[in-house]
Amino acid sequence: TLTAAGSFGVQITYSGDSSYRNEMHGHFQPPMAGVGDTHTVQDGKWVGACPADMKPGDLVMNQGPGGHEVKMNLRSMFGSHP
Repeated sequence: TLTAAGSFGVQITYSGDSSYRNEMHGHFQPPMAGVGDTHTVQDGKWVGACPADMKPGDLVMNQGPGGHEVKMNLRSMFGSHP
């Protein structure tokens, strides 16, 4: 069992209905796996109509430069189905 106290903050900024920026800060005490502070930034933007095989709630992310693509459906993760 690993127990750590921490503090976390999230700021989401929307630019109309075309883009957003999600910034997350975290602090762990004691550090978890050697990490005491984290900072994550996610930027999203409208790039065009969804492909025919996508449905409401689908999210596609690329994991860094040269990374792999991750697909998930947010509605199914949180119990709301299309």
